[in-house]
This record gives sequence, structure tokens and C-alpha cells, in this order.
Amino acid sequence: MSDLAYAKASQVLQELWRGYLPIDPEQFAQRMGARIVYDDQLARDGMSGSFEFDHFGPLIKVSPYDPAVRQRYTIAHEIAHWLLGHVKPGEYAHRDPSDPYAVVDPREIEANRFAAQLLMPEHVVRHMANQVPPNRRREVLAQQFFVSEAAMGYRLQNLNIY
Repeated sequence: MSDLAYAKASQVLQELWRGYLPIDPEQFAQRMGARIVYDDQLARDGMSGSFEFDHFGPLIKVSPYDPAVRQRYTIAHEIAHWLLGHVKPGEYAHRDPSDPYAVVDPREIEANRFAAQLLMPEHVVRHMANQVPPNRRREVLAQQFFVSEAAMGYRLQNLNIY
């Protein structure tokens, strides 16, 4: 994992997380000063989310038609673009609905890694994984962290938890 993405996500958790699951990325974004808008136009444009600076400051847009677990991941991903400096005023980043792990752009990979650490903190996943039978880990942990089974599967794989 990118040291910067891991460090930034861990910093946000340390500053804003009260230790309860599931982690609420929308609340984190708002507490850091971003606005979140659920925008119908994103779905029409084939996108799940975007980040930009408008005249009021940081703005995260999310498709209202994506499943809740996808919206949460999108918000965390867009927070990453903001905090990692991927987007400057006058620019924007978007997250499309395709497989978020199939991307090759280093900024997108970094944003996905940030989102994974923010929503599924490594130390918590490792601790909880030991309490669940291996054949049920992905399903049970996905429910507890309120992420998709696919996202949890990638997280477990990336952390070498089998």
C-alpha cells in the first residue's frame, strides 16, 4: 500500500473515528469540511462519484442509484482524491462504475487503497478475521464493516488473510 494513502487514512481514523463499526465516511467528509451531494446526473454520465472544489469548497458528488455499500466506498475514494492532493481547484476526479480494482492510474489505485484502509482498517480486520471461520470471513466481515463482499474479499487478499 502507498505509505501516503495508508498514513492519511490512518490519520483520519485517529482524528475522527470513535471505534464503532461500520465507519461512516460521509460523516468524516462533512466533519472535515466537504459537502456531499447525491447527484442524478452522475448515473446518466455513467459515474459513481466525483470530487471537485466549487466556490463553497470541497464537494463530493455520489450517484444516488448505487447500492449503499458502493456509495460509502465512493465517498471514501473521493475523500482520498481530496486529501492526497489529486485534485486542484478547477479540476475534478470521478469514479466510474467499473471494477475499482481493475484500474491502472496510480492516483486511482492510491485512492482505492486509502478507501480500503479508511473503511476496513487493517488492525481491526486482522483482529476480527481471527474470530470468524475462514470459509465465512468475507461474508461476515463485509456485513460488519458494511462493504461489499467483493471489497472485503480484495481487502482480505491484500492483507494476506486466508
